[in-house]
Amino acid sequence: MAPEALAEARLEETLRRRFGFPSFREGQGAVAHALEAGRDVLAVMPTGAGKSVCYQVPAAARHEADGAMAVVVSPLIALMADQVQRLTASGVPAGAINSAADRAANVETWRRAARGDLALLYMSPERLTDERMLAALTRLPLSAIVVDEAHCVSQWGHDFRPEYMALSCLKDRFEGVPIGAFTATADAATRREIARVLLRHGALVQVLGFDRPNITLAVERKGRKDEAGERIAELIAAEKGAAGIVYCLSRKDTEATAALLAARGFNAFAYHAGMSTEARTEAQDRFMTEPGPVAVATVAFGMGIDKPDVRFVIHAGLPGGVEAYYQEIGRAGRDGAPARATMLFSMADVMMRRRMIADSGAPEARQKAEFARLRALVDYAESSTCRRVALLAHFGQESGPCGACDICAGARGVHVPAPKPRAAKAAAPAVDAADPCLVALKALRLMLARERKVPAYVIFPDATLAAMAAARPATREAMAALPGVGEKKLADFGPVFLAEIARCR
Repeated sequence: MAPEALAEARLEETLRRRFGFPSFREGQGAVAHALEAGRDVLAVMPTGAGKSVCYQVPAAARHEADGAMAVVVSPLIALMADQVQRLTASGVPAGAINSAADRAANVETWRRAARGDLALLYMSPERLTDERMLAALTRLPLSAIVVDEAHCVSQWGHDFRPEYMALSCLKDRFEGVPIGAFTATADAATRREIARVLLRHGALVQVLGFDRPNITLAVERKGRKDEAGERIAELIAAEKGAAGIVYCLSRKDTEATAALLAARGFNAFAYHAGMSTEARTEAQDRFMTEPGPVAVATVAFGMGIDKPDVRFVIHAGLPGGVEAYYQEIGRAGRDGAPARATMLFSMADVMMRRRMIADSGAPEARQKAEFARLRALVDYAESSTCRRVALLAHFGQESGPCGACDICAGARGVHVPAPKPRAAKAAAPAVDAADPCLVALKALRLMLARERKVPAYVIFPDATLAAMAAARPATREAMAALPGVGEKKLADFGPVFLAEIARCR
């Protein structure tokens, strides 16, 4: 068998055995094979399309073959913790070095990396570009260097982070090690900047598109503060206990809105940068583990928190721009099931954003860019054409009317029917949420998750539980054939789930 065919077979086998999926989804395979072949990659893939699989599978395969390790740059500790938990549960050795861990834990993680015990090592850009760390990594066999949230490298992107600019040294410092840049949010100018700063010539550039057809889009005019609070409560009540996020502009509004919603009986809590680290961690834990959580937050919340079943995102205040809006609503419906995004819009918020930009002290060229970004967002909010058409046009993608947004429904305030699930998830089994077997499996999953102090979806995602409830497997072999049931999860959880399914018959 040719080397290319051998490499392809190895990736497919790792995908099945470790991650429990029979084949790559659209766009994943080309990126994974490029990294496996040692080629730089820029992948722009919509939230929920499975970006992490594109680099985790080749990293796991290489580590099993020759002990090499992939280094993953991530901007948020929550993202690192989430990914390490998922990988560990799937039998892929992974670790993270960050400020949330004490020195002893970080030292032990590094020792595991130096011994060749890790397939993936996560760290922040500041930690990676420390000279001592760079020198130490050059002595290890690396399979790839992955930069997640790569749009942060662009000064013209919506979430520029100066520490990301230091990553420009990687392409020269680690010659021969492929670099993968991944993001869900990058227009053409941002993509050019990412490639210029991070990648070498000949990189594969793959843009899968920006459409999230399972998310219904709506914009409503916002009334007085008390009216806005009541409208938010109405929107959440319509979701019937589903998980969601409400974004506010200020810490004061965040706390006031959370208090209002909690008084209405919702499982709502605040999250913002002014809270202590312990309080923010507690809020994140509640969001990941409790039923029907509503996080009322500034935009700091959500990035790096991979909760698949967020059913709604409400913007109580104006987002920072179309790119920021797209990224924030992308935290809903990651499982492909229907979700809603509602923006409450007012010119008072526009004026507040203008003052924030003017008072930021940024260089003139970047102010100008921020004002242009604000104008584009106002144009979107005041658009009389299909929301999805307007949103995708901002990223240079053409689309026909969605038929589901508030504009397509005919008028604001009219109930908008939920969209259909994404095509990528269309093959998932249809099981009623009240199905007794599915309810029992979810209860079992929650118990196991609490015992292990991990989010429930780390045990099994909802789609896998739905497949179990539909197929009612009676043997380990039958369970192994279900999506999301890899070798390690079958060994750890197969017997107890099979026993629960037997009680459902």
